[in-house]
Amino acid sequence: MKIILIYLILILTIISCNSSLTETAETPLNKYDASIDSLLVIMTINEKAGQLNVLNYGEDLINPSGEEVDVEKAIQEGLVGGIQNIRGVDFLTKLQKIAVEKSRLGIPLLFPADIIHGTEVVFPIPLALASSWDLEAVKQVSQIAAIEAAAQGINLTYSPMVDLTRDPRWGRVMEGSGEDHFLGARIAEATVKGYQGNNLSSPATIGACVKHLAAYGAVEAGRDYNVVDMSERRLREEYLPGYKAAFDAGAVSAMVSFNEINGVPSSSNDYLLHHILRDEWKFEGFVIGDYTSVGELVYHGVARDLKHAAELAVNAGVDIDMASISFLKYLPELVEEGKVSMQVVDDAVRHVLRVKYALGIMDNPFLYLDKKREKEQVFKPEYLKVAREAAQKSIVLLKNKNQLLPIQKDLKKIALIGPFADDKITPMGGWTFGGSHYESIVSLLDGIKSKVSDNTQILYAKGCNANDDSMADILEAKNIAKQADVVVVALGEPIEMIGETTSRTELNIPGKQIELLKELNKTGKPIVVLLFSGRPLPDRMPRLNIEGLSDMPILGSILFNHTWYIYLSVLLGIVIWFILKHTRMGITLRSVGENPKAAESQGISVNRVKYLAVMTGGGLAGMAGAYLSTAYSGSWNEGMTAGRGWIVIALTIFALWQPGGAFLGAYLFGGIFVLQFMLQPLGISPNLLSMLPYLSTLLVLFFYGMSKSGQRRMNAPATLGEPYVRGER
Repeated sequence: MKIILIYLILILTIISCNSSLTETAETPLNKYDASIDSLLVIMTINEKAGQLNVLNYGEDLINPSGEEVDVEKAIQEGLVGGIQNIRGVDFLTKLQKIAVEKSRLGIPLLFPADIIHGTEVVFPIPLALASSWDLEAVKQVSQIAAIEAAAQGINLTYSPMVDLTRDPRWGRVMEGSGEDHFLGARIAEATVKGYQGNNLSSPATIGACVKHLAAYGAVEAGRDYNVVDMSERRLREEYLPGYKAAFDAGAVSAMVSFNEINGVPSSSNDYLLHHILRDEWKFEGFVIGDYTSVGELVYHGVARDLKHAAELAVNAGVDIDMASISFLKYLPELVEEGKVSMQVVDDAVRHVLRVKYALGIMDNPFLYLDKKREKEQVFKPEYLKVAREAAQKSIVLLKNKNQLLPIQKDLKKIALIGPFADDKITPMGGWTFGGSHYESIVSLLDGIKSKVSDNTQILYAKGCNANDDSMADILEAKNIAKQADVVVVALGEPIEMIGETTSRTELNIPGKQIELLKELNKTGKPIVVLLFSGRPLPDRMPRLNIEGLSDMPILGSILFNHTWYIYLSVLLGIVIWFILKHTRMGITLRSVGENPKAAESQGISVNRVKYLAVMTGGGLAGMAGAYLSTAYSGSWNEGMTAGRGWIVIALTIFALWQPGGAFLGAYLFGGIFVLQFMLQPLGISPNLLSMLPYLSTLLVLFFYGMSKSGQRRMNAPATLGEPYVRGER
C-alpha cells in the first residue's frame, strides 16, 4: 500500500511539474508578461480601455460613431493606444512625445497603417505578385515595404490579407493571393517574414497584422461585407490554412473580418477567436476589429446598441476597437456592472502590450522616429529596380500568336491605343498608401517611347474612355491604327472598380472598350492587347485576330526584347567558329591537324573530329548562351532567344562544312517545326517548344553525322575529306 502511495505521489509530482513547465514556457511574446503585470496593477480601468482604442487622426476627430474626440488631449490622458494611417517622423514624434512625456504612465503609441503593396515605392498588387509564384520576390518586396514604412514612423501594417478568394466579383480580390489555399499559405508566410524579419525590435522591421479573420473572401455573390455560409470542414481545410501559416511564421496581430460566418459575426465569434485562435493555434498577440466592425454588430442584429456591441466583442476575444470608440466609452461601465470581467480586460491589454514590447517601443518609444532614416531609406534606386523586376515576373502572358511578342524595336510605326495607354494612376493599383512620387510614374506610352529605336514613330490615340458610352474618338483611333505596323491596345478596369467597396455584378471590360477593339481589328493589323485589371476577368474577348494578350502589364519595356543579347550571342558564335576553324584546339584536333595521315591510319576520322568539334561546340554554345543571357537579363524568354541564335550559328557552320547534309538539315528543321505546333495542346512550355526545331535538328545531325553511313552520305570528299592545313583547303 505504501509503495502504491509513493507511486501516486511521484506521478502527481511529475504531472504537476509538466503542468508548471507548460504554463511558464517562454515564447517570443509572453516573455514580457512580468513587466506587463507590473503595469497592469497600477493602471486604471480608463487607461486600460485607452490601450484598447485605435483612432484615426484629425484636428477635431469625429469618429463614425458620431463622437467628437480631441485626439491630442485623449493621448495625454492615456486614452489612446494607437493612431493609424498617418506617416512622417516629425508629426509622429510630436504625438509620441505627448504619449510618453505627458501621460501618467508614458506608454508609447502604436502607429499602424495599410501598407498593402508598398509604401513609397509601389509594387504589383498582391494578386499580381501571387501570379509570379516567386516566394523570394514576395518576401523581398514585403521587406522593402517594411523598411520604408518604418523609416516614416509606421511600426505595424494591416497586411497580409490572406482571404481565399474564388468569386472575382468581389472587389478586394486584388488584395489577396487568389483561389489556391496552398499557394496562399506560402505567400502569407513569405510576407510575414518579409515584414518582421528575424528581429522585430529592429527599426527596419514592422509588425504584421493578418486579415481578415475569417473567410472574408467567401462572401455570398462577391458582395463586400456580405454573409458567409459554409461547413466547418470546408472552413478548416480551405479557408483557415492561410491564417494559420501566417501565425506560424510569427505574425503578432490579427484583424477580424466584417462578415458573419454561419450567422455569427466575426467580431463576436467566441469560437473563432478563443477556441481556434487562442486554444488551438496558441496565438499570443492582439486581435483588432476592422474599421468600426465592433459598432457594426448593431447592424448585424446581434447587439442592441454600441454598449452591447462592446460587451460582445471584448468577451469574444477582440482586443482593440478600431475607430468606433466603444471600448473607451463603455468598458468601465461594463466592468462595474459585471458584464465584462477585469480578467478579460487585463488579457486584452496584455496582448497589446506584448506587441509593443516586441516592437521595441516600450524600451525606446522613438525607435522608429529617425529623421536620417526617413531621408535615406525611402524611394531608393535599388527599391525601384526590385519593383520593376517584380512587375515583370507578375505579368501573365495569355496569348502570343505567331511569336508577335516581343515586338521588334525598329518597326517604322507602332500605334498605342486605349484609355490606359497614357494613364499613370490605374497601373498603380488599389490601396496605394504612399506612392507620392507621381512624377516618377512611367505610363505605358512613355515606357514604349523610351524602348523603341529613334526611327520608330509612336502613334497615340485614346480611342474611348474607360467606362462611358461615348464612341466619338473610335474612328480617329481606327485611322491611326491603319498607319501602323503593330497596334498595341491598353484596355481594362478603371481604378474606381478596383479594391474595397467595388464589387461588380458583371465581369466584363466596361464602357465601349470592346467596340473599340472590334473596330481596330477590322484594320487587319497585328494587335497586342494589354489588360489592366484588379481581378481575374473571364475570357470574353471577342473572337478577333488578336495575336498578343497580356494580363496586368506594368511597364512599356515588357513588350520589347533587349536584342543586344542576341547580337552578342551571334558575335561570340563567330568567334567560336573562328577558333574551331583556324586554330588547333584540343589534343585530338592538334594531332589530326599536324599529322592527318597518321590519324587516319589509327582509325581517327579527320572529318568526324572536326564535325564533333563544331556540332558539340555549337550545341554547348547554344545552351551556355541561353543560360548566361537568362541569368544576366533576368528573362527566360530573352535567354531562349539568345540560345536559338547560338544554335543557328552552329547549324550555319555545319551547312558550310557539310554541304551534303544541309539539305537533310532543312528537311529535319521543317518537319520538327510542324511537330512543334502539334505538341502545343500538351501544355509544354512555349519557350521549350520554340527551341525544339533548333535543338532537335542539331542533335539529329550530330549523331547521324558521327555514324559511318552519315559520313559517307553527307561528306563532300573533294572539300571536306581532306585534312585542314594552314593556308590551304
